[in-house]
Amino acid sequence: TRYWRDWSSDVCSSDLEAIALHSNSISCRTRNKKREEINAQEEQNLKLRVLAEVGKKGGKQLAEASGQISDLSHKSIQELSERICEMAKLAPPDNSIGLAEPNCLAKKTQNLDCNDPNTPTGDNLLAQCRKMEDAGRAIPKITATEAVQAAFARSHILHRASNGLNYSQTSTFSSISAAMVAGKSAEMEVDWEASTARHAEDLEKPENLARKAAQREIGRASCRE
Repeated sequence: TRYWRDWSSDVCSSDLEAIALHSNSISCRTRNKKREEINAQEEQNLKLRVLAEVGKKGGKQLAEASGQISDLSHKSIQELSERICEMAKLAPPDNSIGLAEPNCLAKKTQNLDCNDPNTPTGDNLLAQCRKMEDAGRAIPKITATEAVQAAFARSHILHRASNGLNYSQTSTFSSISAAMVAGKSAEMEVDWEASTARHAEDLEKPENLARKAAQREIGRASCRE
């Protein structure tokens, strides 16, 4: 929102829209009880959309142009604004585009409980992977693990528009998955199981998930015997 007021007063358009997204994520993957990868990422981007009036006087229509950047400095936002304004002037008119009327916007937003206040560390995710490895490998006939992974992400979104829309939300996403192997060499079979949730506490227990993947794989291998 730092530049929304300046941008919305300077650009050459009748309708404006901006969507900003910032996200952080961390994931851990193991294979055969060895840590294969721990990855942390941070991303941010801003998408701007301009609906400009085009055409001759008395017959004006709307044409749109949009652009996206990851550099959120004032200079970069200003340059993008200028480019998409020029693009909108050259775009073909489209009678189907436009923003919702202000009276059509929701007056209240519901709390969907999408944000898990707890953020796991790399050690927390690694511990989940080890639980899945141990539980899956304890099942007879399971000879290896193809891949075991635990991940967490948190994203913040802000949506503003010149029709009065002002929406923001923070949401999280947690996941665990396990792929188990039965057999050896050319006789190997692989099957997997996964669980996803907004709150990590709602995920299936890692041990149970790994056992399901193992049992599913054993069933697959039995069908080929």
